Amino acid sequence: MYQVATKELLLYLNSLDFDTIKELQILMYMGRDEANNKLDGITIFNQYYEEFEKRWNTKEIEINQIMEKMPLAGYLKNGKQIVGW
Repeated sequence: MYQVATKELLLYLNSLDFDTIKELQILMYMGRDEANNKLDGITIFNQYYEEFEKRWNTKEIEINQIMEKMPLAGYLKNGKQIVGW
């Protein structure tokens, strides 16, 4: 079951454009980093984007970064809450 879900997630992420992957990765890191509740969500998102914009790799590498983070669903949920989405 776990391998099937992982494969499906990988296929789904590969179907997305690189800008969407970048946004998901930012939400993931926002949700992981507990110190993010001191500023408003959009400000935090923009700060992450500016920092990551200097060092993005290929889409495949960034997808691997997303896939390695656990609990991914929790991080994404927290990130969405911080931004207010």
